Amino acid sequence: MISEKLKKWLQIRLRNDCLICSVNLIERYQTSVSTVSAIDICSQCRTQFTENLFCCATCAIPLNQATQKNDSSQNTAAIEMMCGACQKHLPLWSKALTSFIYEYPVDRLLIALKYQRRIDYAKCLALILSQDIELAYNFTDVNIPKPDCIVPVPLHLYRECLRGYNQANLLARELSKQLKFPLQDKLITRVRHTPQQSRLSKKQRAKNLRNAFSLNLKETIPRYVALVDDVMTTGSTAHAVTKTLLDAGVQRVDVWCIARAE
Repeated sequence: MISEKLKKWLQIRLRNDCLICSVNLIERYQTSVSTVSAIDICSQCRTQFTENLFCCATCAIPLNQATQKNDSSQNTAAIEMMCGACQKHLPLWSKALTSFIYEYPVDRLLIALKYQRRIDYAKCLALILSQDIELAYNFTDVNIPKPDCIVPVPLHLYRECLRGYNQANLLARELSKQLKFPLQDKLITRVRHTPQQSRLSKKQRAKNLRNAFSLNLKETIPRYVALVDDVMTTGSTAHAVTKTLLDAGVQRVDVWCIARAE
């Protein structure tokens, strides 16, 4: 059993409640210190998340509506698969990786992070993503190329001031800490204040983002960038930022997101 002294310390250092069901995590896992997870979601609620396992290896679009939740046995078989769109026309980035399909309950967490100032959700979500990244890339292998830096998808200054923060930057900062890759959050800026992407069609999104991003020439140009955002929907934002990076001399861009919309 956890001692009262250790329990009080854990209550200070960790969240008390599951982000989804609000159950007290310390009370639920009081039989062992090792079972108190840094991920603030209880095991029961984790089963509700649909992990994006059976997906395109290039753009991470889900390939099967009947993907079973949390079935890691499909991961190896799915890794070489590619969707029809990528077979016809490869995206500019090299690889996209997302942890979940954008549906309940991860959509509620990301909406709260983005619009309801629940910035505390960033650490938990980034920790899950970092574990999936380490599993997919095996960066412990010295022969595996590693990103020179992590770059968040930028918000326009007006929108960032209005919101008070950039959720992609929060996620990128946490990933930088967890994966030990440098954060370069001043490399790209959003120079055009455009309508919100969520209200637009795929064609409108692409037009909306034309010339929306600019490279900060004062920054060192990396060779390999890991681009971070909260959600990938049509890929228009990732495409626009990747094009800006490649045009500036970056050789490879991978895209890392919490969730992928179908």
